[in-house]
Amino acid sequence: MKVLLVWGWLVIAIGLGGLLTLLHEGPLPLPEARPGGLTPTWTMTHGLALRCPCSRRVVDHLLARGASAEVVERVLLVDPKPEVEAALTKAGFLVEAVEGESLAQRGFVAVPGLVIRSPDGDVAYAGAHAPKRSGPIDDLSLLSAARAGASPKPFAVLGCAISQALNARVDPLALKYPSWPGVSR
Repeated sequence: MKVLLVWGWLVIAIGLGGLLTLLHEGPLPLPEARPGGLTPTWTMTHGLALRCPCSRRVVDHLLARGASAEVVERVLLVDPKPEVEAALTKAGFLVEAVEGESLAQRGFVAVPGLVIRSPDGDVAYAGAHAPKRSGPIDDLSLLSAARAGASPKPFAVLGCAISQALNARVDPLALKYPSWPGVSR
């Protein structure tokens, strides 16, 4: 009987562990490439959520480099903390606190995401900030390439699902994303 209990526990533990690993390892949808309005300059919009470790890494990167003087940089932030909002604002970013579903309605169903738009509103890039979860963040390189007329291949989003629909699909048991702000199950 004890052997059966141990085997049963082992099967359940491996199954749940594998499920949790799969939930965090697979690529998530890219930000939607929605055209914007005319602006006097290039814009970069960062979709981030502080509960997401990959987003926090991007926030640290943005704080370390400060906002680029060549573009307007906007940070749409889910689950904001006043000190992080203040630090990003002080670093030159336009920060807007949003709820998860509001961010999803703006085209970011997963975070961290980056959208670069030209002054005419066309989307020049929509993807992740880096080619790998732990790789160097290449947002300014992507901007330079887009401004030079290239169409950078989007990096896969390897972070956290933020929309209700995507959460239900990738985490049906609510093991990883039980309570994002603004996302109900």
